[in-house]
Amino acid sequence: MKICVVGPGALGCFFSATLARAGHQVWLVDHRSERARRIEAHGITLYDRNGQATVVPVPTIADPAQAAPVELALLCVKSDSAAGAARSLAPALARDGLLIAMQNGIAHHRELSNLAVNWALGVTAQGAHLLGEGVVRHGGDGPTFLGSLSPVAVEVGSRLNKVAELLTRAGIDTEVVDDILAAAWNKLIINVGINALTVVEDCTNGELLSRPQALVTMKAAVHEAVLVASALGIAVFDNPEERVLVVCRDTRANVSSMLQDIRAGRHTEVDAINGEIVRLAERLGISASTNGALVAAVKDREFVQA
Repeated sequence: MKICVVGPGALGCFFSATLARAGHQVWLVDHRSERARRIEAHGITLYDRNGQATVVPVPTIADPAQAAPVELALLCVKSDSAAGAARSLAPALARDGLLIAMQNGIAHHRELSNLAVNWALGVTAQGAHLLGEGVVRHGGDGPTFLGSLSPVAVEVGSRLNKVAELLTRAGIDTEVVDDILAAAWNKLIINVGINALTVVEDCTNGELLSRPQALVTMKAAVHEAVLVASALGIAVFDNPEERVLVVCRDTRANVSSMLQDIRAGRHTEVDAINGEIVRLAERLGISASTNGALVAAVKDREFVQA
C-alpha cells in the first residue's frame, strides 16, 4: 500500500517513521521543499521511551504528486491547515484512495465534509514530542480509533479495517469504531482540560496535579465542555473530570502539543480546542467563560512569542 503522511510535526514524523520501519512504502509530505530535502537526507530520528534512537530513512517530498497514486493518506497537520492540505493532496489520491484526518479538535470536520474525497477520522492517544527537524521522541502508547462521520460504502468500511490492521501490525494499536464523533469529543475534552493550562502554567502535564488553582480551572473548563457535548447529544465518557486527571498522571512527563508550539514560537490549536467550545457554547446559550479565558491567555503568550 502506498502511504503518504502529511505534515512533518511530531505525529507525522512518528507515524511515518513507525510505518517505514515496519516495512511499508511511505512518503512524508512537507510543503516546505528545503526542509523536506533536509529531512530526506538525514532520515527521521525516532527516540523510544527509553531514550534509544533509531534513524529511519523516509522519502520526504513537497509535492504529493511524486507519490501518486496514493492509497492511504494520514493527515497530520494542524486543524486549521487540514482542509487546505487535503485539497492539495486530493489529485494524488488513487481512485479508491482513503484520507484519514488525525487532527485535534472538531472544527475541521465541517470543511473536510465539503471535499470530494473518501475521508475518515482518526483519533489517537499516541504521544510524541518533536525535538527538531525530523527528530521525534515517542512519549507513550495509547489507542487509535478510526471511523466515519457518516454511513460509508462497504468498500470504504473494508479499507478502514485494513488500515486498522496495518497500523496495529506496525505497533500502533488501532480499532475501527462506529461512533468516531464520540471518540473525537472524548479526546477534545481531555485536551480542553490539559493543553491550554500547561501553557498558562508553563509546565508538564503531570505538574498540573500539584497546582491547586490549575485544578480548579481544569474542572471548570471540562465541565463547560461536557455541558456543550451533552446539549449536542454527544455520548462522552463517564466521570470526565477524573478521566482528565488520570491522563495527567499517565502522561506526567509529557509536554503538551500546545506548550511545544508556544516554546517553538508556532501558533497553537487553541481555537480548535478551547475556542471551539466557546463557539459552540455561544450558539447553544451556554456559558463557557473559563474556556474563553484560557483562549485569551494562550493568545497572549502566542503574541509574546511572536
